[in-house]
Amino acid sequence: MPGLSINYNQKTNLEVLNEAVLDMGSDTETTSSIIYSDAIFSLAASSHENYPIWFEITQSHVIALEGMIYNISLDKIIQQFQEYCDAGVNTQAGRRLLESFLRKADGDFLLVVYSIQDSELTVANDRLGRLHTFSSYSIDDGFVMSREMKFIFHFMSNLIIDKLFLTQYLMYEYAFGNSAIFKNILRMGEASYIEASLVHKAESSSPIQISTTQYAKLGFDCDETVLSRSEAVADLQSLLQKSMTDRISKCEFYGYQQMIDVSGGYDTRMVLGLYVNNSPEGKFYTHKLVTGDESTIAEKLGELFGREIQGISADHSMDLSEAAEIIYKTDGLVNVWTSLTAWRDSEKKKKLVHGKHAVFMGFGGEFLRHPLQPTLFSKSPEAFARKGLIPSSLDIDWASAIIDVSTTEVRNHLLNYFKSYPEQTNLGKIRRMYHEYYHKLVLAGEDRTRRLFWTVQPLWTIDLYGTTLKKIPLKFATYSFFRDIMAEIDPRMLKVPIFGSSVKLESRFSNWLQNVWTNLYRYSRALVLTSKTLRKKLNKHRSANRDKENIDQIVSTIRDVHSRLEYFQGVIPIKGIESFMSNGYGFINYQRILSILLYLSEVEKRFPSKISSEK
Repeated sequence: MPGLSINYNQKTNLEVLNEAVLDMGSDTETTSSIIYSDAIFSLAASSHENYPIWFEITQSHVIALEGMIYNISLDKIIQQFQEYCDAGVNTQAGRRLLESFLRKADGDFLLVVYSIQDSELTVANDRLGRLHTFSSYSIDDGFVMSREMKFIFHFMSNLIIDKLFLTQYLMYEYAFGNSAIFKNILRMGEASYIEASLVHKAESSSPIQISTTQYAKLGFDCDETVLSRSEAVADLQSLLQKSMTDRISKCEFYGYQQMIDVSGGYDTRMVLGLYVNNSPEGKFYTHKLVTGDESTIAEKLGELFGREIQGISADHSMDLSEAAEIIYKTDGLVNVWTSLTAWRDSEKKKKLVHGKHAVFMGFGGEFLRHPLQPTLFSKSPEAFARKGLIPSSLDIDWASAIIDVSTTEVRNHLLNYFKSYPEQTNLGKIRRMYHEYYHKLVLAGEDRTRRLFWTVQPLWTIDLYGTTLKKIPLKFATYSFFRDIMAEIDPRMLKVPIFGSSVKLESRFSNWLQNVWTNLYRYSRALVLTSKTLRKKLNKHRSANRDKENIDQIVSTIRDVHSRLEYFQGVIPIKGIESFMSNGYGFINYQRILSILLYLSEVEKRFPSKISSEK
């Protein structure tokens, strides 16, 4: 991913730093460089013409901002940075100013502030943690932080597989918690800042002190203000309008032309309606996706709104020759088939435009439509995880067998993690679990696009999210509620059907029937599990490409890639993989297995001396 990278270490190796920076700029569209470096601290950036990074270097401080803050002017941002620096990095007075600023800032950003005189460092992210950021710290290797894991690999002495992470990846495609594929690498939690400083005491065992503070917390227990349905719709409509105007204004300020992605679903038409009613400009595109051609729906919406929507059709053939490199570039976060096709979609779009562009996208309506809730026999996060009720999940027994780890160990790991949730009710815990799962799914999708464009998500804002969690009664969170919000913004959104759905948006009765079915499906464990079993037997998985030729190819590639592994072959034995594949458990699960193997094969090729023999 483009973005900022940090090395904070008293023993910085400039040769290693240069290699890491060069690795960050390996994409044809991306350039990388060292912004600042001294005996303790180095700051590097990789970016392209569409990626926003601002920095300032003075005699006393280095300040860098990646991403955008939409609700505060750049002049005000710079003023508040200066006030923080004047108060002192890593001081109590400075922290109060920093936390006050971060709580107000609405956007997708990463902030780095370094005091040159005191060698003190602060790294902070936005309240929703919208930019994937990884870090690693050890006494020998120092503190390293980056938007890409591959930058961190260059500074680590050992790369040791986290098998519990891999098992969760196979189960859900996104692991719970802040762990990563290798031990001693962590994701940065949302609404956090990390402080690093030198320890000058001779008796200290570590030369660097690292501390992490969460400056704001999302609460998922039901703390719902009593609102009428019409009041709730009006509140959200107002917040959505403000979100869109803030984002259009800030993109225009920075000189970005604006592109709007439109599909056949709910969220993108909401974005389309909001955008058209707030801006006469913009370019509108729809992709003929591998999961289905939704362009016809998008084009009908464009006609209603008086906008021409250009269709983009990229190559979605099952050519795995470039898959390994793409998986490596995306940190192995998403299955190979999704990564490959989405990468091509973005590349095809990039060829159509010139100059700075921001892409306005859907994402974020799930908590307004169908948040995960307790079912009749699954009233806790542990039950959801254990019984395979999380979307697109693989049974825990199979995932454990493939990765060669104890099912009990995986189950206990998940149980202990869910117990750490701060919510007091099962409903609150399940809502947090769903937020964490869905948030990572969305971030991975955004990251693929951000390799070429800056992405903007008007449905993800701190005010919208806070209002949804704290003021909107959970009983309102239905498809018909989302439909009412669309009607309030622009009723033209209701005149075109949702892709793959028989629901008539203009009919309240049709929406009511959909809600009845959704609730039956949600609360009946037997129905959910029966449906999952039938889909497995019928090979009905998310991807539209389910033909035998593709499955045979991916199975053959799994065997081939595994046979060529050297260091990692014993970590994930072929026996468990073969046993799983002999049961015909479908295309999407094979993709995840291949994704892991391809990613590990690329790490092997690049960092053979760092790979630990630990199993």
